[in-house]
Amino acid sequence: MTDVPGRLALEHPDAPPWYKLALADYGMRELTKDGGLNPRVHAMLLNHTHFPDDLIRKDTAWCAAAMSSWIERAGFKSAHSASAAAYEKFGEACDWKIGCVVVVPRTGGSGRHVTLYAGDVDAHTFIGYGGNQRNGCFPSFYPKLKVVARRWPKELLSASASRTPR
Repeated sequence: MTDVPGRLALEHPDAPPWYKLALADYGMRELTKDGGLNPRVHAMLLNHTHFPDDLIRKDTAWCAAAMSSWIERAGFKSAHSASAAAYEKFGEACDWKIGCVVVVPRTGGSGRHVTLYAGDVDAHTFIGYGGNQRNGCFPSFYPKLKVVARRWPKELLSASASRTPR
């Protein structure tokens, strides 16, 4: 298998705005150097999901919170959930296209993981870029046969909806 691509290799000129916001977080780690939860990850969970603040821990799964943050900050309605499975019915179904939201089974456990489609490795494997991948915002490889859903945002946030500053 090829090496995981760096940030520049993931850039696409026609990518949707949530994808571009996601790439701005490339390399962000879930933990700080002293081992605490990264304040940005905490803010994603607190501001873009219904996850209770008193239950947020440094081992809390945050892929869906990152997805919700990027989509909402781009001005679209997200699943606004800490559950990756919430993205299975989010928006509308779509074909493979850069920036589509992809739901896959969680590696090494039950449940789901949500990532953004960033391109193909080959006919059977795609590059997913998202949060909580390799303990940060990084690309990873996923088999296409395991994909549970491919989705695309369809609703803009209302003008009165609160948005987190970029």
